[in-house]
Amino acid sequence: MTRATSMQSPGPEYITPSEGEETSVPPSPSGIRKTVETYLARHPNERDALAGLLDALERPVDATGRKTLPGHVTRSTVVIGGDRRVLHIRHRATGGLLLAPGGHVEPGDRTLLAAALREVAEEAGIPPGALCLTPQTRLGW
Repeated sequence: MTRATSMQSPGPEYITPSEGEETSVPPSPSGIRKTVETYLARHPNERDALAGLLDALERPVDATGRKTLPGHVTRSTVVIGGDRRVLHIRHRATGGLLLAPGGHVEPGDRTLLAAALREVAEEAGIPPGALCLTPQTRLGW
């Protein structure tokens, strides 16, 4: 998950991959696992809750594929406005549930961050340059 704040920034410098950032398309199971393990290093009490995801990444099918059932990896982005309100999108495909912007990683997405920025732009109309990543949530991607 990527957390971003909605503020004007001088430019999209955060779109450029960091040193060592995985740039496979779509992100590989090993890259997703690395992101999850980095998160779990900070939040070890959540390992049981993420056990199903870690197991899915070991299967011989594409964990990010839309047709991989009973479930597959998508990602969501938390956007927090300057007034501390959290952006939610009403999704018709889920019967109108209010969810954070997100979805599938597409072939043109070089990274999970790129996918997150694309989804926010598609679903909420907020361009990447209007977002500013918060440093404490950048998990080394």
